[in-house]
Amino acid sequence: GCKMQQVILIFFGWVLGVFSSIILENQKRKQAKEDYKESLFTELDLVYPRILTTYYAIIEEMGQLNKENLEWMFNIISKKNSKSLDNIKDSIITMLKHNDEEIKLLNKKPQDTHTLFLKKFNLSFLQENISSFSLLDKEFRYNALNIRTNINYLNDSIDKVNFFYETTFIPDLSKNNHEIACMNIKNYYINIKDLCERTSEMIVNI
Repeated sequence: GCKMQQVILIFFGWVLGVFSSIILENQKRKQAKEDYKESLFTELDLVYPRILTTYYAIIEEMGQLNKENLEWMFNIISKKNSKSLDNIKDSIITMLKHNDEEIKLLNKKPQDTHTLFLKKFNLSFLQENISSFSLLDKEFRYNALNIRTNINYLNDSIDKVNFFYETTFIPDLSKNNHEIACMNIKNYYINIKDLCERTSEMIVNI
C-alpha cells in the first residue's frame, strides 16, 4: 500500500511537472508573440507617415492635387493619425474648403516640376525577424507579408525613378532618349502613388 502511494505521488508529481512546463512554454510563446507584434506595430507606425508624405509629394509633383486625392488622404489620416502628419492634415483641411477647380490651380505648373528625391523605406525589423512569423496568427501574417511585398515594390520603383533621373544627365543624350527617361519617371510616379495608397490602407487595417 505504501509503495503504491509513493508510485501514485511520483506519477502525479511527473504529471504536474509536465503541465507546468506546457503552461510555462505557452506563456513564453504568448509573451514572445505580443513582443513581436508590438515591435512590428512600432516599425509600421514609423513608416506609415513617410508613405503618406511620399504620396502627397507625388500627387503635388504630378499635378494631381484634386478633391478626390485630398479627401482620400484626409480619410486615411483620420483613421490613423500621426504627429508628423499634422502639417499636411492642416494643409488638406484648408484646401478642401475650396472647390475642385480652385484646388487644381494649386498644382505646380509643368515648368516648375522637377524630379523628386525619394527615399526608400526600411522595414528592417520585419525583414530580419521573418523566422518569428510563425508566432503570428494566419491573417496577421498574411497582411504583414503583403505590406512587406508592397514596400519592396515601392523601393524598386524609387530605384527606377532615381536611375532614369540620372540617365537624363548623360552627356550627349539624344532628345528622344531624354523624353523616354522622363516618361519612365512619370510612369513610376503613378506606380508609387498606387502603392502608397494600397500600403497605407493595409497598415491602417492590420
